[in-house]
Amino acid sequence: MALYECTVQGRYFEQQIINRWNYLGSGSGVGITGAAALAAAMGFVPTAGLFPSGTLADAWQGLVVEEYTFVSILVRALYDNPLDFYDQAFPSGVVGGNTSGDAASPVLAYGFRTNRTRSDIDRGTKRLVGVSEGAIGNGGVIESSALTAMDAVAELMTDTLPYTTGGSSFSFSPIVVQKFMYTTPPAKKAYKYYEDEADQLEHIAQNVEWSSYDRVRSQTSRQYGHGA
Repeated sequence: MALYECTVQGRYFEQQIINRWNYLGSGSGVGITGAAALAAAMGFVPTAGLFPSGTLADAWQGLVVEEYTFVSILVRALYDNPLDFYDQAFPSGVVGGNTSGDAASPVLAYGFRTNRTRSDIDRGTKRLVGVSEGAIGNGGVIESSALTAMDAVAELMTDTLPYTTGGSSFSFSPIVVQKFMYTTPPAKKAYKYYEDEADQLEHIAQNVEWSSYDRVRSQTSRQYGHGA
């Protein structure tokens, strides 16, 4: 088993946007690292500006407006193997595919959360910016067609992702990671992965299921001028 982190960087109205996922991977590869296999299984290998149909990347791309630009991806094994990583910039022109309305402020996002499978680990959450104003009804309620698209993203974030090509066979399961808090009051809370993989494996939630919020969410960190 190996713990992986996938970080996707985007750009939206000059704001840097960062989204991360964690997976628990197993299997082996011939001529490919586990990290590269995970990037491919998630769909983050575009062709002519489009991610492969039916993948998480494709569903995300179709949800967000064309003002959102996909900039780069970094997938890495968190322990033991410094060669197990995949670091690529996307070609220019990899942008959102939703053209149904004007682009909303970067402070607004489509929101997702997981269930809880352990009482000592909080739900995972995800915020995807690039909301179309055409997707928002009165009071911030997500319109039905956009909610259907969000549910497709949630389902793909829930799925265990296979990668089987040639002599390579991998399986990647989504997890929620509880990190180690390394500051003490009155310092601001800060978190990092546990130094030891065995310790970190004691602090993950498995068999998680993602679901969509039915109202648009907001994030102060993505206000103009905040950057990420």
